[in-house]
Amino acid sequence: MRNRLAFGHKLAQNMVLAGARIAALGSLIAAGILLTPAVMAQSTATSTAASPTRPAFEVASIKLNPDCAGDHQDEQFSPGRVSVTCITLPNLIKAAYGTFANGPNSNPKRLRLFGAPDWMGSSRYNITAKAQGETPMDQMFGPMLQVLLEDRFRLKVHRETRELPVYTMTIAKGGLKILATKDGSCIPLDLNHADQPSPNFCGRMTGKANGMHITDDAYGMSMAEIASRFLANRLDRPVIDKTGLAGLFDAHLEFVRDNAAATPDNPDAAADTAPSIFTAVQEQLGLKLSPDKGPVEVLVIDHVEKLSEN
Repeated sequence: MRNRLAFGHKLAQNMVLAGARIAALGSLIAAGILLTPAVMAQSTATSTAASPTRPAFEVASIKLNPDCAGDHQDEQFSPGRVSVTCITLPNLIKAAYGTFANGPNSNPKRLRLFGAPDWMGSSRYNITAKAQGETPMDQMFGPMLQVLLEDRFRLKVHRETRELPVYTMTIAKGGLKILATKDGSCIPLDLNHADQPSPNFCGRMTGKANGMHITDDAYGMSMAEIASRFLANRLDRPVIDKTGLAGLFDAHLEFVRDNAAATPDNPDAAADTAPSIFTAVQEQLGLKLSPDKGPVEVLVIDHVEKLSEN
């Protein structure tokens, strides 16, 4: 059975879909290139030199695609095989060094990139690759993709912890309104075996937009996941959980984008009565988001070159 893996910004809600589709999670969002602030602490540099002990694809092709339209991209995989069209290099890096860097991780932190040249965000690529046997997805999109990027783009990166703007999430005055997940209502997510009949995975998200009116739902998430995935993916900075609450929760959130205004294409946007996301989080979830600064792990690009032809 073929499954689909969505990396792009249009799936910023990180939805894990039932049946034969999976959406990659938090760290794959195209967050843009940020200006470099002062470094608070620097971790040991990430090794990017290919080694014989690191797994690699048997055959792989990466080609620049100048014909990609808008944000459209298509991703397919089956055990041992990968096909991706119209994807940017930043999203590939976030998958390889973020979401799948340490195996199948359904709840990665949002990965921020620093030091990327301008061409990285505008160029899109098609990738086809074959691994030995039925190699699982996390192996292909983690260490094997790292080796491929380091070979074809001469990529070198390292991790740092920087003091960046964040939002802290606390319990709002008036008390918590978010609902605890009912026992047995969801099952743990296994990214490599996501084809069970009608899976009801913990940590899944759904979202829809009607003009500027957004409706988001989360199922079976910890408070840390509510902060780092459910809320941060709609905001301009990371969200740090400071509620101190354990357990899993379900969340339903309706809000209107802050830049909502009537336009020729969306004349009713200004009339939308839904609150901003900050008001909605407090009124509907019983949580409060406060601007702050805090330590954020980021990925710094030390060196990258334009595509080395196959």
